[in-house]
Amino acid sequence: MHCLEPGDYRVKLILVEDRSTRIDCVDFHPVADMAGACCLEEGACSFLTAAECAALGGIYQGDNVFCDPNPCQTPLLETSWGRIRFLYR
Repeated sequence: MHCLEPGDYRVKLILVEDRSTRIDCVDFHPVADMAGACCLEEGACSFLTAAECAALGGIYQGDNVFCDPNPCQTPLLETSWGRIRFLYR
């Protein structure tokens, strides 16, 4: 039996369809860096650490913020109604 120290932990659960398999113990491993949603170019979202996000030039949304639903907005281009009509005529 393992005892955990107080702190933040990331847990990954894998569900198995095979009913003959039984989980008797789950080990938790401390996470060095928390991760969260990182908004990248053109509204793309990736689950990264703050350092990884910064290295890619993204905008970190915070620890444990997930990409589903996508918190990153697709950038809008400023234009006029006349310009839109010109493009689609």
